[in-house]
Amino acid sequence: MPKATFQGPCMGMTVAICDQNKGFAYQGKIPWPHIKKDYEFFMNIVTTTDDPAKKNGVLLGRLTYETCTEQERSQPKLSTVITSTTMKDVPPSCRAVVSTFDEAVEDMVSGIEKGELENIWVLGGGENYERAINDPRFTLLYVTRIFNEFPVDRIFPEFSHCFRLSSTSEVYTDNGISFQFEKWEKNA
Repeated sequence: MPKATFQGPCMGMTVAICDQNKGFAYQGKIPWPHIKKDYEFFMNIVTTTDDPAKKNGVLLGRLTYETCTEQERSQPKLSTVITSTTMKDVPPSCRAVVSTFDEAVEDMVSGIEKGELENIWVLGGGENYERAINDPRFTLLYVTRIFNEFPVDRIFPEFSHCFRLSSTSEVYTDNGISFQFEKWEKNA
């Protein structure tokens, strides 16, 4: 079956990772304390649309979804699809629960809200990131690079073989944590 094409301007990912080892989670949670500036940056990316009548699609793994606050889950500018092989019921704030990354993308590009979604963002977990990195439709990657060390048990997949760094911010410090924002674009 041919892959569906998405007519929106962007299909991408956003993640915060430790600089030293590319870790992004520990025991199912973000391993560092809350970074307000990073959170604001992330929310701006995933909730902003050029067309105020449109929403953005977000694709999350079950564990990532479970770490979201109720306010994050019920964002009116987001349409959420969860990938899970164990979750059976669709939470009230979500459009679907599916078993695979491909099913999630297909649901967003040709599902009930076709034409209502402007962008699609992968926000976790590890398997979804792995698939999106190697999917030619996902052309942007926003990374918050954390320069402090934290214990991690989930490592972000290697991506420099198919993405190139296109911009970086200055290094910020918030809540005792040093970090910078990076924008990566898919190689031609």
